Amino acid sequence: EIARNALEEKDRAAALLLASLAEQAEGKRRLVEERRRRKTGHEEALVALDASMAAGREEIERAAIGLSEMQDRIDGRVAELASAASRLAEAEEELRRARAQASEAMERQSSERLRLQRIEMDIQALDALLHQRYEVRLADLPPVSVGEEPAAADAEVGELEARAEACRERMTAMGEVNLASLEEHGELSERYAFLSSQKEDLERSLDDLVKAIQRINRTTRERFARAFEEINGKFAELFPRLFQGGRAQLRLLEEENLLESGVEIFVQLPGKKALPLHSLSGGESALTAISLIFSIFLVKPSPFCLLDEVDAPLDDANVDRFNGMVREMSSNYQFLLITHNKRTMELADVLYGITMEKPGISKTVSVKLTG
Repeated sequence: EIARNALEEKDRAAALLLASLAEQAEGKRRLVEERRRRKTGHEEALVALDASMAAGREEIERAAIGLSEMQDRIDGRVAELASAASRLAEAEEELRRARAQASEAMERQSSERLRLQRIEMDIQALDALLHQRYEVRLADLPPVSVGEEPAAADAEVGELEARAEACRERMTAMGEVNLASLEEHGELSERYAFLSSQKEDLERSLDDLVKAIQRINRTTRERFARAFEEINGKFAELFPRLFQGGRAQLRLLEEENLLESGVEIFVQLPGKKALPLHSLSGGESALTAISLIFSIFLVKPSPFCLLDEVDAPLDDANVDRFNGMVREMSSNYQFLLITHNKRTMELADVLYGITMEKPGISKTVSVKLTG
């Protein structure tokens, strides 16, 4: 009976083992089927990915052709712009020469007018003197010829007197001479000289302004390039420390135009391929941004650094690496951290908290953690 009971117990144990093995075999079979289905799905996805990659290559080739054509058009436009600038410079030079010639002509005209007025005034003075002494006008005098006899001159006295009387009447009808024309000319000449000096001052100021802008742009490009290289070097140094590996790099979108170029961040996490910043997760993006902020801070330091909940997207391991970096840099700089993370609070020397013991009444509480 004892042997029979032992055999029955063994039989039951064997049945249970057989059922367990059958259940395990069924699970393995379902697992194999599931993996076969996943393999089939992966193969289909791989085929679709190959087709997508082929289409992407074709699109890249078309884009490269379009980019080449666009670059050719840009080169053509740049050449046209250079030609237009050259023509504009020539036109400005011709305009400047024409203005100089016009100014010289105006000066000569003014000088000739002044000389003519002086001659006219001298003639009028001589005519008045002749009229006062001899009652004769210059216009009434006949041309003098050598060898003319006095008798012939006496015969013409009556005619000359008649002509002198007619000239007097014409002079009376003409009115007085405008003697203020010289003063008006002097005033206009002074105003022209003043405006010319103002124009020259404006042109010199414009040239000085253009030179200053060029000098500022040149200095800005040099300083930006130097700061960019230093920050890029610090970024490449700090990123592997925070991520325990990998590499990071800053790239300029337009290296030829530093003052208007954008900056793009490329990172390669440990065990992954290089990706732009927008392809990372929230925690990875936050830790990358922290490494970039610290890189800028090390290149251009300040007495203190204020960080507002930068550790919120980080997990515990990344928070520890972030805290280690802050602890290392806190020997030279003062950090003000706004955080809700307990690990970060443990790092601080002094804690400031806001509590509300009564509704609507806030209270500040401080705790000094160091002796």
